[in-house]
Parts: sequence; C-alpha cells; structure tokens
Amino acid sequence: MGSPEATANLLARVAQDGGLGEHVVSAGLPRGTLTVLGDRCEDLPAILRDPERERSVSTWDFFATREAPAAQPGEDRVEALTGPSVAAEVRACLDVANPLAETSPEDPLVRWWGWRDTQGVLRGVVGARQAAPGAPWSLGSIATDPAWRGHGIAAATTAVVTRAGLAESDWVTLGMYADNDAARRVYTRLGYAVVQEFESRR
Repeated sequence: MGSPEATANLLARVAQDGGLGEHVVSAGLPRGTLTVLGDRCEDLPAILRDPERERSVSTWDFFATREAPAAQPGEDRVEALTGPSVAAEVRACLDVANPLAETSPEDPLVRWWGWRDTQGVLRGVVGARQAAPGAPWSLGSIATDPAWRGHGIAAATTAVVTRAGLAESDWVTLGMYADNDAARRVYTRLGYAVVQEFESRR
C-alpha cells in the first residue's frame, strides 16, 4: 500500500541490504512502482528490476465501502448458500461464469451467496472471506453466467453480501481488474470507491 515512489524506495533499500534475495516469483505493488524502479538497483530481483521484462503483468483496483448500498432489483433471488453441496454447486457456476476466479469454493473461510433462476439454477455467485471475527470482509469471485449478464445479478448479489459484511465489520473490500468497466460501474453505483491501484507481476 502507498505511493509508487515510496514503495520503490523501500524495495531498493531492502534489496541493497540483501533482504530480498533472488527468490521473488511474484509481486503485487502500487501501480507505477515497476516504472519508478526501472534499472535503478542491480540488487533487485529481475522480476522487479526490469519493467519491460516478458512476464505476466496485470493491473487491478482495490475498492472499499463503509456504506450499506440501497436495495437492488432481484435481491429476492439471492440466498446464502449452505450445506454439503455448496462447493460443488459454486464450482459449477464459476466454471461457466468465471473459470479463472481466484476465490476458492473449497476455502473454509469463505462464505458464498448465489442468485438462482426460476428453475433453481445458480446464475451468479459472490464469495466473502473474513480472516478473523470483526475483520473486514473481502469479496471475491463475483461472477455471472455470461448468458444471464445484463439482468442485474452482480448488483443484487454484491449489495446483499455487502450489507451482510457491514453488519459484522466496519468496511467491506473487493478487487477487480482495472479494465473491467462493466464491473466498475456496478461497484461504484453500490458505493464502493477505489482506495489503491495495483500492478501484479508473475
């Protein structure tokens, strides 16, 4: 967290003291840090030293809210998912809606909510992870079946889960890839604001 300049200065200092070694395989940094670092420090691992290096780089935004969103159309179809079949049902939905989703249905710290169609089939899901009681909720794998997008499913599920999270903690967070304009519109409408812009490299 913080500014690219301050983060770059910290990494350069730690690297000069021998604190990073050559074993850094991925990095999540404030956006712009890699550009500031450039080739300024030979002690940095290559993953950090060369911003032009052929590696997987992604940019994403970290959002947070302390305000409960207004009720959204379709919330009557949103339910907390419980029981022994939750992981398999969520996985089946994610396989269609977002196969690369990072929040795992098998993670015991994650609770799930879903939006069902009139046949009872899950068409959208949201996972919420809370590391400890009272800690902020972190939403992830917010996903809607592509054939059902445009029906307000993401807004309905995210609103329900956000209010549930705010009942247990002071704020709720989520992250999204920076180029996902459709998701940005939904989250902004629900009261989320960007608190940090990141870049990741693997």
